[in-house]
Amino acid sequence: MWRTRSLMMAAAVALVASLKGVVAEELCSVAPGTYAQAKINYPEAAFAIAELEKHGIATWYTDREGAGDYVATAKQIVAQCPSSSRLSIVVYGLPDKDCEAGESRIGTRNKNSGMYQEFVSQLQQAVGDRKVLYVVEPDAVGLLASGGCATQLGYKENVATAISTLSKNPNADIYLDVGHWMLSSPSDLSNVASIVRSLMTAGRIKGISINTSNYRSNSELSSLCGNFRNAMSGTDLKCIIDTSRNYNGPSSQNEWCNYKGAGIGKVPTSDTGDANIAYYVWIKPPGESDGSCAGRSSDAMVSTSAGGFFLDYFKAVWNAGSLVKDLGMPKIDGTIRDVPSTTTPASSATPSPSNSSNSSSPAPSASPENGVVGSSTGSKAVGSTGSSFMDMSTKSVGVVTAPIDDPIFKNSVAPITSSGSSDGKINEVTTKSSESTSMGSGVIVLLVMIAVAAVALTVVVVIRKRQRSLEETKSPLEPRIHYLSNSPRDISRL
Repeated sequence: MWRTRSLMMAAAVALVASLKGVVAEELCSVAPGTYAQAKINYPEAAFAIAELEKHGIATWYTDREGAGDYVATAKQIVAQCPSSSRLSIVVYGLPDKDCEAGESRIGTRNKNSGMYQEFVSQLQQAVGDRKVLYVVEPDAVGLLASGGCATQLGYKENVATAISTLSKNPNADIYLDVGHWMLSSPSDLSNVASIVRSLMTAGRIKGISINTSNYRSNSELSSLCGNFRNAMSGTDLKCIIDTSRNYNGPSSQNEWCNYKGAGIGKVPTSDTGDANIAYYVWIKPPGESDGSCAGRSSDAMVSTSAGGFFLDYFKAVWNAGSLVKDLGMPKIDGTIRDVPSTTTPASSATPSPSNSSNSSSPAPSASPENGVVGSSTGSKAVGSTGSSFMDMSTKSVGVVTAPIDDPIFKNSVAPITSSGSSDGKINEVTTKSSESTSMGSGVIVLLVMIAVAAVALTVVVVIRKRQRSLEETKSPLEPRIHYLSNSPRDISRL
């Protein structure tokens, strides 16, 4: 009997362990401010916007002027996100950032390494030992791998400073942003691997982020991440993917600007079911415009400005994306649907980046005067980028959820600002994946564990019965033990 109990206990322990594995981690950020006004302006899309607000879009900690008080931003996120969640933050404050195109250098506050050290130290102090996912310095590794200005301007030393400082938090998961195209050719991949290995000596790196504001499919990105992991043999580094609009893969015309065939991808989660991918994340807010896109390919949707909420584009990516196709949510079809009442999101704007790679695509430019990032040409642009600004109060706290393009930034990053009020809406990502998708693989694992435990228990019971039969056959004169409930009785006394 003790063997049976031991096996039952082991099965219970295995069941508990499997349950722990199923509960994916929760990410927390602040909802894009563009969504708050869009729900008012476009009631037919309000239900879809409200659904997206349930999922986290990374918050930007940036030295961009107009982003408000970045220290207050960090403190606000820490104060408003549950302690059980993992904060989702993009760090974007390198001195002389975007040195190749120069667009994102305009209006930045960190002028030297000393100022940058203080910038990252203030973030580290504000976050403390909270669980946090950092995407560190979009743009930097790609420019370093290409050589030239990034090396001359000390990018590597400054990124090492950020890694060293942020690694003081034992609960920080640090990812370096790398353009996906840098993982295709052996020479580029070798350069990236060399830089990452060198930076690993500065602190703890969990891996790289890829596909920022881009459209590449998860399968392609997993393969590219596999290339990276092979190049980094001897390490356990993984990748995180921006899935904000990659459901249908890239444009056949290599269009990055408001690609009309895009669809919202998998919701943010740590339950990816892919050994190469640690997280799916959203960096680019779905529905925010990349720019006017005038004069581009037939795959582009023409808009008025970068960074603003673009209803036609939002409708396109929603209707063609995972929440409709996989989760069965209704399309935006003009019907005004009920929207659950929520607290008012913080007023915010999201910046967007530019692209840089070996193909030519103009990258959006910044128009700080009116708070909207416009469009300009950036050298060697390739992916998509869109920038966003909204009107910001000088008293507001800058909470940035910025969209940037996977290819290297060429745009000024405009911040989201939030009024200091405590009613700012917080985005918590239940990485159970909307309780219907991400949890799928976990539920399967759980059912398998239960089935295995049941089979094991059945086998034990059968074996035990056979043992009793053998004992009775060998010793027919011995009193038999008849088990009722958990109390044995000697039936010879009856």
